[in-house]
Amino acid sequence: MMKSTEDAMVAEYLKADGTRCPFCLESDLDGEGVEIEGGFAFQRIHCGGCNGSWEDKYRLIDMVNIHAPEDETVAHVPAE
Repeated sequence: MMKSTEDAMVAEYLKADGTRCPFCLESDLDGEGVEIEGGFAFQRIHCGGCNGSWEDKYRLIDMVNIHAPEDETVAHVPAE
C-alpha cells in the first residue's frame, strides 16, 4: 500500500475514533488482549466484515479511579 494512501486511511480511522474498519468501513471489529510497553499499549484488531487486521496503539494520558492500598507499609515514590 502506498504511504500517502496508508496515511489517509489512518487519518480517517482516527477521525472515526477507531469505530470502523479502515478497509471496508464496517463496525464489526474485535480486539485481542492488550500488551503494555512503557507508556504505550498495543491491541490487535480484526474486522469481521472483510477479515482485515491491524494493531491499534494507545498512549497513557492519565490515571483515574485511584485507590491507595490499605497496607500502610507501601511507600509513595515521588516522580522525578
